[in-house]
Amino acid sequence: MLGADYTFRVGDGLHVLVEYFLSVRENKSTLLDPEGNRLFHQIGFLLDQPVGLDIRWQVFSLFDFRDGSFQVVPQVEYFLFRQTYLYLTGRWGGRVETGKKNGRLFRKTPVFNGTESNIGLTLVVYF
Repeated sequence: MLGADYTFRVGDGLHVLVEYFLSVRENKSTLLDPEGNRLFHQIGFLLDQPVGLDIRWQVFSLFDFRDGSFQVVPQVEYFLFRQTYLYLTGRWGGRVETGKKNGRLFRKTPVFNGTESNIGLTLVVYF
């Protein structure tokens, strides 16, 4: 894994993080992707920035070089009071190439598999 981050002087600070991940599993390894591959070759990007004192937006994305699949995860965090936060989140996945729909980061299946596109609202209270 190799990564770098920097905060630009844009607004209240635009934070950018880039990470590259390369892993080759041994032949005896049980950690395989859905197609049985042992090579993991991915890159991730994170952008986040506060907007005033109460709001922070963030976009995280992953891209798999082997199969062209990706996930994009936007989020808005809103501070309500004390240790109470409201999060509006989403997830959108797909493949860069057309035709084949399944990849390591996105799979179209008739049952829930955890990579589907979605949107959500979460209330978090820390105590």
